[in-house]
Amino acid sequence: MRMDVAEIACRLIETESTPSKGEKKIAYTIKELLNELPLEIEVQEYSENRVNLLAYTKPAEKARIILMGHMDTVPAFRSWTTDPFKPVVRKGFIYGLGSADMKGALACMIKAAENSLKKGFSFALGFTAEEETTMTGAETLAQTLKRKLPSLKIAVVGEPTNMRIATCHKGVLRVKIKVKGVRSHSSIPKKGENAIHNGVRVLWNLINNGKPEIKHDLLGEPTFSVTMIRGGLSQNIIPDLMEATIDMRLIPPETMNSRVKIIEDVLDRLRRDGINVHMEVLQYQPPYQAPDTREIELALEAARELGLNPEPVGEPYLTEATIYWHKAGVPTIIMGPGRIEEAHRPDEKVSIENLRKTTAYYETLIEKSCLRLNIRSSTA
Repeated sequence: MRMDVAEIACRLIETESTPSKGEKKIAYTIKELLNELPLEIEVQEYSENRVNLLAYTKPAEKARIILMGHMDTVPAFRSWTTDPFKPVVRKGFIYGLGSADMKGALACMIKAAENSLKKGFSFALGFTAEEETTMTGAETLAQTLKRKLPSLKIAVVGEPTNMRIATCHKGVLRVKIKVKGVRSHSSIPKKGENAIHNGVRVLWNLINNGKPEIKHDLLGEPTFSVTMIRGGLSQNIIPDLMEATIDMRLIPPETMNSRVKIIEDVLDRLRRDGINVHMEVLQYQPPYQAPDTREIELALEAARELGLNPEPVGEPYLTEATIYWHKAGVPTIIMGPGRIEEAHRPDEKVSIENLRKTTAYYETLIEKSCLRLNIRSSTA
C-alpha cells in the first residue's frame, strides 16, 4: 500500500457515506485498500446499501484485539466553505466531512494494520454502518464477533477523543411524552382541556425531578433535556394533544428501568391530579464502563510509552463501545485522532500529526496485545 495515513484519510473522505447514500461504496473502497494485505475480508451486507466490513489475520481464533470504527457520516451542511467531499490539506490539517468523525481514525487503523502485518502480529479490523442513526451495523457485527473471533480481549473504537483514552461514556434514553386534552373553541377554554397547559406542567415537573442525584468520577452527572415539542392545531382552538421528545444521558450504574421508574413516578403523581399523560420509549443504549482487565491497563501503558496522556477520561456522547461490551462481551476503549468539537459541524478537520501519532498508538497496542501471549499470525 503506497499511501501514507493522510492520503488514506483523503481517499475515504472523497467517498460519500452520508445516511442517504449508505455505506456500501465506502466499504468497498476500504476493501480495495485491504485487498493489498494478507487479510481475510468479509463483507456483511445486512440491508440495501448498509454494509459492515470485517477483516482479520489467519487463523481468526488468535486475534485478541480489534480496531473498530463507523464508516458513515452526518449529512453535509450548506455552510461549508469548501466542498465537504473534496479534502483540502492546509496548515497541517485535513478538511473534509468525516475527517474527525471518524474517517481519520479509519485511515489510522488501515495504516496500522499494514505496518503490524509486516511484524507478523494477529489482529482484526471492523468497520460499521449506521452509527450516526441507529447503530444497527454495530448490533449486527457484535453477533459475528462472538462467533468468528472468540479470543478477543479488547476493542478500540476510534471516535474523536483528541488521542485521550476514554474508558467510559454515557448511555442514552429517549422517550416521547404524550399529553392528551379535550379540544374546544379558544373563546370558551373551560369547555375543553388544554393539552399544552397540562403539558407545560408535566415538563416542568420532569425537568426538576426526572433524573437521579448521582455523580460519576469521569462522566459527571446524568442529564435530562427536552429536545422537541409539538402541539396545537390552530391559533383559535384549545389543543387536545401535546407531544414532547426527551433526551436523557445516563451514567453507570443507571439502566433503562431505573430511569423509567423515576419518570413514571413523576407522571403517576400528575395522573392522580387528572392529567392524561403517557410515555413511550424511543431508543435506549446503556452507559459503558470498561471492566478492570489487563488489556485495558495495556492500553493506558501504550499511551504513556508514546508520550500521550495516559490518564483515562469519560465521554458524554454515545459510542458503539457499549454494544461491543454488552452484546459481545469485549472490553473496549475509545481513542481517536479527532476532536469532538470538530464533529458534526461545517469545515470539519483533523490534524495530520494526530493521524500519525494515533497510527503509532494503534500499532503499539496491537503489538502489546500479541506479545503478551507471544501470538503471531500465519499471514506474516
